[in-house]
Amino acid sequence: MLLTRLVDGQFPDYQQVIPSGGTRLAIVERELFYHAVRRVSTVTAERVNLVKFDFSAERVSVTAANPEIGEATEDVEAEVTGGDIEIGLNARYLLDVFSVIKQEKVLIEMNEALSPVLVRPLGDDGYRCVVMPMRL
Repeated sequence: MLLTRLVDGQFPDYQQVIPSGGTRLAIVERELFYHAVRRVSTVTAERVNLVKFDFSAERVSVTAANPEIGEATEDVEAEVTGGDIEIGLNARYLLDVFSVIKQEKVLIEMNEALSPVLVRPLGDDGYRCVVMPMRL
């Protein structure tokens, strides 16, 4: 048995959440970036999964710290334009996004440290994913 009900009221416009025209862009190799985040995230606190990403000219530095376990850092080559930025993201959400993308290169669009991040396969506008940042 399947029951449905029409929701009364105005549904929020999801288009307002999707960022457009990121001022900072990073192109990364999906496989390398995915595995770096996966390795570094092993030291994060399980409930939080906070990983710091430091985007600069030719690399992304992926860092996680846990007072009980230690710290992990890994650098991944990237093409970064628009200036340096340091942003905190939930590693689990980012790994979920990267696990379904099949293209070799991924475009990450950012504006500010606390603005939504848009992730999509390079050259494919059909798939877009928004990841909300966390405070560092």
